[in-house]
Amino acid sequence: MHPHRLLALVSLSFGGLYAAAAPAHAQGLVWNLPEDGTWVRYEGTYTQRDVKAQLIQGAEPVRWDKEIYIKSVGQETAEFQEYDGSKQTVSCRWIEIKSRTGILRDGEIDPGPAGQQIYKVLIPEHKIAAMQIDERGGTVDDRGIPVSHIPIVRGYRQVGENPPEALTTNALQTYPFLALIQQYRTLQRQSNQPEDAGIILEDSAVTAVRYRGEHTMENLVSRSTSEAELWLSDDVPFGLARWSVKVARQAKDKAAPRSQFVNASTFEEEMRVQSTGDGAQSELAVP
Repeated sequence: MHPHRLLALVSLSFGGLYAAAAPAHAQGLVWNLPEDGTWVRYEGTYTQRDVKAQLIQGAEPVRWDKEIYIKSVGQETAEFQEYDGSKQTVSCRWIEIKSRTGILRDGEIDPGPAGQQIYKVLIPEHKIAAMQIDERGGTVDDRGIPVSHIPIVRGYRQVGENPPEALTTNALQTYPFLALIQQYRTLQRQSNQPEDAGIILEDSAVTAVRYRGEHTMENLVSRSTSEAELWLSDDVPFGLARWSVKVARQAKDKAAPRSQFVNASTFEEEMRVQSTGDGAQSELAVP
């Protein structure tokens, strides 16, 4: 099967699992807001393994190259509704995230028809500023309330060369289409002090605090468990220096008991920051 066709099928399979598993949580790509106009670029790989095909046919894992851009592309004030229903006008930031997954050709990724996605969302700045990790590893806001998603005022999504479409959700839900990383409710700190992240950025070594997170989603036919290592750093715009995520998917018949779940496939993502800069411009022409 052609790699681009397989990548499209992987997206559809993941999308079905994501839609059926509730509640849905946002991604964990944005941990702080740098100055407007800042951008950061990540490079890495995305790998899929079909467990059954590997056992029966000896099939090899399929691997793609991947890059992700995160940009701050504008500021404005907008009316935002809090969780308690109250509304207020707040300072917001336009954040644009572009993900390209595909085959590397002549130093550039060829994403095919489904391998590029762009999200542009308007995020209340105070919601990012309030997010923190407490002493128990919980991702909470400044009132100690668990943060299960990043709220947005409005947003847009573009797949491939299709026209941008308005998002119908009030949360930034980019798993699994932009990245495998999620908004983990609890993170276990793996290092007491910032450690060398194995990255040189602008001729300086990046240091980061390493965390582990886990999240499980389940419905009547599918269960997926995400295990991640995240390197959070003050040296990197938006706060994330690198990540390593493995999602193990299991499946069963609808009427079968939960004990009948069997391993079906795994998805792995390894990403690290490569470059940063300023003067970021939006790629989506939306209202």
